[in-house]
This record gives sequence, structure tokens and C-alpha cells, in this order.
Amino acid sequence: IIPNVVQAGFIFGGRRGAGILLVRNENNEWSKPAFITLTGGSFGLQIGAQSTDVVLAFMDKSVVMRSLAQSFRLGGNVSVAAGPVGGEVVSPTDPSPQVFSYTRSAGLFAGVALEGANISFDRSANTRFYGRRNLTPTQIFANSPPLPAPPVLNGLYNALARAAR
Repeated sequence: IIPNVVQAGFIFGGRRGAGILLVRNENNEWSKPAFITLTGGSFGLQIGAQSTDVVLAFMDKSVVMRSLAQSFRLGGNVSVAAGPVGGEVVSPTDPSPQVFSYTRSAGLFAGVALEGANISFDRSANTRFYGRRNLTPTQIFANSPPLPAPPVLNGLYNALARAAR
């Protein structure tokens, strides 16, 4: 979940946003969130600025787990397809996408460009949130060592439960 990814460009462009990544465990329960950043660049015939809320749904937990120790590139290391739109599923170009993306944008941005986006784990945000240094995403997802559960997480888990119905 990456709200407010800001993209701007005039010939050269860039995008940046910060969010969280959660995984489901074997009991179908959500993990604690790991903080992430999304950055990207582009080059081409483009102009404008926009803000986009992004939700990425990884279809295979192993894709996330294999990538935990390093950043991964959407569209490069991980194939992405548009999620369901208006009740119909948009056919991906990759017959077996590893990630579906759901977005909502505001602003004006137009163009044709070569672009890429990279997701990396934000160790400093994780340290600030959990009050512990050197946590790995694997430790966060496994809740080992046991991590605090600030009350703000209750609202997140409730929203996820409502969305899953």
C-alpha cells in the first residue's frame, strides 16, 4: 500500500512514494507492516504532475520472500498487470503476472516514456516505528522477535478485513 506516489516530468521524469508491505501467514492473518519506498525515473515525451495511490497485490508470497534482502524492480524482476477495473479483469501482457496493481490518480500527466520503478525496504522508517535497529523484513513478517502493535495497526487490520469481504 503506497499512498501519494508523486510523479512529475518534462522530458525527464521521476516518481517517489512511501508505504507499507504486509504478507499473510499460514493462518490467513496479516503480518506487521514493513515500511517501503517506491522510486522511479522515466525519459520520453511527457509533461505534467500527478499523485497516485497504489496498492500492489503479490500473487505469490515467495516472490516477496525471495526479494526481502534486496530491492526489486517492478516490470523487471517482478511482472505487473493492472488489477480488476470496473468489474472486468484487464488482460495482462504476461500470462502469469506476479503482481496486480490497483491505482487511483489525481493531477494531469501525459506522455509516452520509457520508465521503471524500484521498491526497497526503508530500514530507518522501520526503526522509528518499531523502536528497534537492524530489523529485517523477514523478522517483521514473522514477528520475531515479538514487535509492538501500536493501536494504529488495529484500524489497518480492520480496513483489510472489510476489503476482503
